[in-house]
Amino acid sequence: MTNKPRVLEILLLARQLHKGSPSVATRRRREVPMLARVLSAAIAGVDARPVEVECDVGAGAPTFDTVGLPELAVREARVRVRAAIRHGGLPFPKTHVTVNLAPADLRKDGTSFDLPVALAVLAAEIGRAHV
Repeated sequence: MTNKPRVLEILLLARQLHKGSPSVATRRRREVPMLARVLSAAIAGVDARPVEVECDVGAGAPTFDTVGLPELAVREARVRVRAAIRHGGLPFPKTHVTVNLAPADLRKDGTSFDLPVALAVLAAEIGRAHV
């Protein structure tokens, strides 16, 4: 089973959010934190181990933190994800963004987590605006 329809749904909702409506703007002022989860996988030797990418978008200074034993390339994903979302014509959250890569005992490296992180950020932002 593919998650392609879900990805497209998230992107369409993000684009609608970007266009803005009075009700979305009013709800956005409440600063309700939102947690979004996206499933991914990490390579461990010759095996693929499931990794859950959780994103929390909440009130606070506009920072981007990645936790869960990420390697340097994964920590740098914040720059690539921010650029990809903005170049896609979508708004990047102007609040505190925390991304957790679980399980924490598994090392995560490479750029393979860029798409799951971007989807989690968009899903959390959309969920926060629709609460």
